[in-house]
Amino acid sequence: MPYIIKSNTTVPDGVVQIKDLWPSKTHANAVIDPKPYGFRYINGPQNTALTSFYATANAFNQECSGLSAYIICNIGGALATAMSLANANTWANNIIARAVAGQALALANINAVKPGGVDNAVAGDVANILSILAGASYVVPAGHVFQAAGAFVPAATDFFVNNEARMFDSSFYISNAIGDISVMKSDAFVYLDTTATPPANTTGALVTIYADDGTLA
Repeated sequence: MPYIIKSNTTVPDGVVQIKDLWPSKTHANAVIDPKPYGFRYINGPQNTALTSFYATANAFNQECSGLSAYIICNIGGALATAMSLANANTWANNIIARAVAGQALALANINAVKPGGVDNAVAGDVANILSILAGASYVVPAGHVFQAAGAFVPAATDFFVNNEARMFDSSFYISNAIGDISVMKSDAFVYLDTTATPPANTTGALVTIYADDGTLA
């Protein structure tokens, strides 16, 4: 299943839509059609940096969402302990930087940008990381413990609130070939660069499409 990940930081979130994923909410039949997608906004990877406000070295004291939270809950640190908040943030930021640059996010690529002194990600982490980067919400509740008695406690619960980033049918492939997505992934895509002074139209890809294994599709 492919993943659509925004790779252009000069276009604000919530501005550009994919309008041709089927069925849209306005055309879907609730009885016979699958869950409608509606128009899908293209938003960049979201992440909440882990600080002492959100977590101690052992547990979350506030609800927290994003890639850093996923990493610290699912991938251990050195010597069977949990990784530090700083290492989780560093790894998340490095992965997001690759996504923004439109670079591959296969397992080897993800592990190549990890900080020292932490375990490797495993194959099952790739799909979850891609899902978060593509817009799925991973929300860890307050009170969740990821280290006990000095040992890492991997999450036994799936904290994904939605998995919409994982759901595509044949309409994706049509859009990717000849529709909205085909335009947005092209270097010829025209958009308003709001970071320019004054803002001006320019060209460049808005999204990168990833295969299931994190390679570029």
